[in-house]
Amino acid sequence: MPDGDKVHKHLAGPYQQLYKQVCEGQDCPEKLGRDAMRPVRRSLEHYGDGPIALVKHVMTPIDRLPKEPILRRLALEKARGTIPSIARAAQGPKRGIELATDACRQVIQDACEGRDGDHLLKDALSRYVIDIYRADFEERIPLSRAHDRGVDQATIDMRLDLARPYVEQNAMVLAVQLTKGCDVRKLRLPRQASLSYRATLNDNLL
Repeated sequence: MPDGDKVHKHLAGPYQQLYKQVCEGQDCPEKLGRDAMRPVRRSLEHYGDGPIALVKHVMTPIDRLPKEPILRRLALEKARGTIPSIARAAQGPKRGIELATDACRQVIQDACEGRDGDHLLKDALSRYVIDIYRADFEERIPLSRAHDRGVDQATIDMRLDLARPYVEQNAMVLAVQLTKGCDVRKLRLPRQASLSYRATLNDNLL
């Protein structure tokens, strides 16, 4: 989108169309959650392979261990301690490295508190994708004093809340591809939202 078409000066170009969709309120949450992956994929390409390699370096050894509780706990603590040195050696934009580092820390913390899944690498990569969405899109939206089409912040927040489960679902779709070694430049977007679900956001807010 050319600079002249920007409607939110604090959002990068790839996120402008998504922002306009949220303000218009014509797309169902499922479609917004899918469409969000288009600019997120651009961000992934910009941040490159370094942050993904960081996540794999930290999380893969834990997934390879038996599920024995004591061994797992020790592995989690060891992995937590290695994050700073691995992050310093990682290649890529600082922002991407920071987001990947935070994703690893969050997933390890969840695992230490018993809220982990079966595949921590996949969970951490999914968290990295979600954190990109939040940092590059959601958290920047309130920085604008006035929104496109005169929509108030409360309405924006409600529409984002409705879309968030689908954002998280589609982030996992990308994370699975990254777990399998897919190049960030070749990630396939989730499938189109089903026609049977196409109620508008405005209908959902009635």
